[in-house]
Amino acid sequence: MSKNTGNRSKKPKSQGNSQRTLISAAFWVFVAAVVISPLVFFTDVTRNPYVIQNIIFRTLVFVSLILILFSKKDAVLRPKTFLDIPLLIYGVLIFFSLGVSFAKYPQWATSFFVFWGKRMIFFVFNAVAVFYISFMMTKDRRFKKILIYALLLTATISSLYAVMQYTGHEFIWPRNLHHYGSRSVSTFGNPSFLSAFEIVIVMFSLWLFAEAKNISSIALSLFLITVNFFALLITRTRSSW
Repeated sequence: MSKNTGNRSKKPKSQGNSQRTLISAAFWVFVAAVVISPLVFFTDVTRNPYVIQNIIFRTLVFVSLILILFSKKDAVLRPKTFLDIPLLIYGVLIFFSLGVSFAKYPQWATSFFVFWGKRMIFFVFNAVAVFYISFMMTKDRRFKKILIYALLLTATISSLYAVMQYTGHEFIWPRNLHHYGSRSVSTFGNPSFLSAFEIVIVMFSLWLFAEAKNISSIALSLFLITVNFFALLITRTRSSW
């Protein structure tokens, strides 16, 4: 009898370990999406770098979601946030507006479906999934720091590339990549996209500076603030100010 009881007690422990492994893998895949997708671009393949970047990002987010679903962990599958109800209402409105459009203008059904399909993919993978995965990662102190540091690393690499473009040193693509003149676009393909990202990163850099406890940490945070803030300036994007 005791032997059977021991076997039953080992099963939940093994299941818990597999859940943690899957959740950890999902978080690392999401971190890879954050680091890889903003930095990889192929201007010889598509006109806009962010076409390829969206494919990479959504693919990795999809993999992360699959791993989370396979974990079957209730706390992960049913997170409770302050945006649950607003997102649900917004999703219902999307489907309602689509239904009204189909009913009122049936001759444009194909166009509605194509346009709606693209927007729904963006809404699910670039908005809802990113929010909930990020929310779940912040519940783990270790992965919260990893996510912030991954964002800082990505932005700083992109910012250094933006500075190179601004000073006329284009080592990656020896030709004009864009039609924005001297405005730096870095790996984002659009100065507005880069500046919006830098706004968030500058805030994280200031937080890192406030949390710094030694000279090396202070120096690193000041370097991050300087590089990313300068990258923000050379985008010359009015909307970010």
